[in-house]
Amino acid sequence: MRHVDKTKEKIFEAATRLFAEKGLEGVTVREICRAARVNGALVNYHFHSKEGLYRACVERVYAETHGAEMAAVVEEVRDARTWKTAVRTWVETFVEAFHAKTGAGAFAAGIFRQEAMRPSKMQAYLEEHFARPARERLFRLMRMATPTEREAYLWAASVWTQVGAEALYHPIWRQRHRPPGVSEDDWRHALVDHVCAIVFSSLDYKAEA
Repeated sequence: MRHVDKTKEKIFEAATRLFAEKGLEGVTVREICRAARVNGALVNYHFHSKEGLYRACVERVYAETHGAEMAAVVEEVRDARTWKTAVRTWVETFVEAFHAKTGAGAFAAGIFRQEAMRPSKMQAYLEEHFARPARERLFRLMRMATPTEREAYLWAASVWTQVGAEALYHPIWRQRHRPPGVSEDDWRHALVDHVCAIVFSSLDYKAEA
């Protein structure tokens, strides 16, 4: 069993790196197996197909970038304080994940960019299971502080655009937007503060409609 787990881990590591660099269509099973240094049949044995491996990688990344925890925070909103906590958690989770250089966050950022530029046959799956739920949570949060659905949609689109643009940036481009002498960590926290400040200065919690 340990040998099997170790083999699957090697496949995961190679696949996440390659998918983030080249997207689903740009990577072959043979290339993944060669990078993982495993037998060429093992991807199909463990994951049934390249698409099955891609799906498994995305699901793993979702868990490791705290997608489930973000959902729980939204459900726990009861008042203005918990609403602000939930909004900050949503923004922070998104920004933290897509600024990562290694691990699950780096993969998430890479896949986000690849799917935005060259949508794959898996985009409908990603939309249904990950992108849409994230947008719906953001909409719910904005609806708790807006008088109409239209306004909630506008605010959700505005926040998503701000953090989504950061996710689409290649790290080199993000570096060019950062002031001299400011660390990546400090700039990332400043970005979260900036987005949240815009929301909190304009909206006040009412209740979920």
